[in-house]
Amino acid sequence: MSHSSQVVQKLWNYCNVLRDDGMSYGDYVEQLTYLLQHAFRREM
Repeated sequence: MSHSSQVVQKLWNYCNVLRDDGMSYGDYVEQLTYLLQHAFRREM
């Protein structure tokens, strides 16, 4: 599996966890944005 495929899979896993926790749309977007920023910083 390529690196980008792994990142996409991890993001979808996080999406499922957040959705299953019953988060509001705004909270959901905020958390996903934070996770993406964190992932990009780790890549640098």
